[in-house]
Amino acid sequence: MILSLFLLLSTSALSTLTSANPDSDYALAISQSCLADFILATDLFKSVTASQSADASLKAKSYHSLGNIAAISGDLLLSGHFHSLGKLEDPTSLPPLAIMYQNNQPCNNIGDIYWTSSFTKKKIFDLFSGEFYPDYLEGIRGLIGDEPNLSREMVDLHTSLGTQLEDSGLMPESIKHFEYASAIDPDDYSLVVKKSLTVPVIYSDSDELEESRKQLESGVKVLSETVKGDVKKFTLNQLSYPPTFYIVYQGYNDKNLMSDIRTFYDKIHPEIIKTDVNRLNAAVASSPSKIKIGFVSSYFRRHSVCKLWCNFISSLDPETFEVHAFSGTSKADEWTSKLSKSVSYFNDLGSTGFLLRNTPIISDSNLDIIVYLDIGMDTGSTLWAHSRFAPIQMALWGHPVTTGMESIDYFLVNDDFESDHGVDRYNEQLVRFDWLTFTFPEPTYVDSALSGSFSLLDYGVPLDSKIVMIPQSMQKFHLEFDDFLDGVLGLGDDVYIVAVYESKKTLWKDMLHSRFVEKMGKEKAERFKFIPTLPPEEFFLLTSLATVVVDPYPFGGGVTSLEIFQQCKVIVTVPGEQSVPALTKGMYVEMGVEDFIVEDWSRGVEVVEKVLRDEEFRKRGEDKICSSKAKIYDVDGSAEFESWAKTIVNFDD
Repeated sequence: MILSLFLLLSTSALSTLTSANPDSDYALAISQSCLADFILATDLFKSVTASQSADASLKAKSYHSLGNIAAISGDLLLSGHFHSLGKLEDPTSLPPLAIMYQNNQPCNNIGDIYWTSSFTKKKIFDLFSGEFYPDYLEGIRGLIGDEPNLSREMVDLHTSLGTQLEDSGLMPESIKHFEYASAIDPDDYSLVVKKSLTVPVIYSDSDELEESRKQLESGVKVLSETVKGDVKKFTLNQLSYPPTFYIVYQGYNDKNLMSDIRTFYDKIHPEIIKTDVNRLNAAVASSPSKIKIGFVSSYFRRHSVCKLWCNFISSLDPETFEVHAFSGTSKADEWTSKLSKSVSYFNDLGSTGFLLRNTPIISDSNLDIIVYLDIGMDTGSTLWAHSRFAPIQMALWGHPVTTGMESIDYFLVNDDFESDHGVDRYNEQLVRFDWLTFTFPEPTYVDSALSGSFSLLDYGVPLDSKIVMIPQSMQKFHLEFDDFLDGVLGLGDDVYIVAVYESKKTLWKDMLHSRFVEKMGKEKAERFKFIPTLPPEEFFLLTSLATVVVDPYPFGGGVTSLEIFQQCKVIVTVPGEQSVPALTKGMYVEMGVEDFIVEDWSRGVEVVEKVLRDEEFRKRGEDKICSSKAKIYDVDGSAEFESWAKTIVNFDD
């Protein structure tokens, strides 16, 4: 999707293009822009600017739109150049794609990037008066010269737009901006890291996935080999989220890769890992009356992390534990308030978060144990986790992959979450509990019969359909999952797959749909329906309509499975194919229901078919879940955890 073809086009070249109907070309170009088909949109806008019959206003709007696309695609000088051409045609004209966003017109939920890119191209025009060079980097370096402030301004423009593009799902364009920013300021190591570790999320085919993985591993190797002690320092706080977040969805064993990534980061900041462990042990020994334990999270609020573990934290025996909570959430709510009242010390870091300068708050607490709930989900808590603030530090599965950190000693899971070979995926010592390692409150479910506000008919799903639901985020739809989806949709014309998507990531949905059409044909792909993310009550209504639910791979469900089991719905899962803890399987084993845990996806298709077609079989399964689901909700694991904690700290009460 990255544009390069128009970089060599000059104004004279544009004049050779003609259009019989500039109005229709312009309208089509706008619609293609909203679909992020930048190449076609560029050709159409150029045909308008070259048309003899197009008026000045239409040409100006087209030039401004070309400037938007150029900015999104990375060539900021070209964006300023198109801005100048638009002003020459009609000084009063405004960028139409930005105006659409201002007027709340959807534009496929990517209007915000056109809004931002309009300000970017105007800024570039003000700085360089429409100067344009076929080689962008050569041109921008010549214009910047030895002016550090101008260099910083260009880096900030690229970084800001690149981050927004990443958030909108335009990963290739985002990577291009980080590459340009890094080339402009090669000493900014945050850009080097971002450029090296940002990966696509939705892949069109296995070749693209394999090439992305090779580039990632190569980039990490270069980072480790080239980092020097005098690099311009940065922290993870400069990044929008941990750069490893999407890597884990590629479906590989990430143990060595994560370790390599953490190693080069530690090289940059050796001061955060230099710890006098003897001092820590001495400080702990000075107050042996209770086990001093700290929990670190950015999500002590109404969030899946808090739902999983806030009740567990509150349940720890105050006669045994002195409990400290370190909260980096900026969106405190009633969950935050409830937890703060149940612990010995609640440290609200608020808007400042887990900055390096805040580390004395935790180091001075002289803790025996620190538990990180969500390493890999938030830059701040991930930053703190690189350091050692207690003799014993451990991780729970907020983002269920190894941390790769020498500072984390243990990774806690339920015994049934991991097979015997699962230990090969962890740098930490894997600790297996009988307890499910979460204390999740039973969800409140609203019966769909009580509300007529939601209907799958609105999304093109007939009332008499068999609904296979996969209510998971789109990054979980791995290429290897496509064969299973194809098999399920081949079970009959009445079978529909329903998934959810984040409206901000509409482009990922479009990319998945295109991949499905290529893989399984248009007829089947049209029976794969995407529903935009819903508020909790409507989500419950949606999942209540499922005939059967499927746990995806290689990254399965967790909280979503807990919410669906509350409705007694059958979930088909293939834990052997998952590259992270098999949470759904562990829940099934705890309930004593193992009918829907299958060995491979060919068998998975067979079980899905039986659930869809054999109503008695499905009903028996739902009844089993209904009668045993209480075993997975509000489970108190504090006694088992306390026993283990006493052992590892040699606590004698």
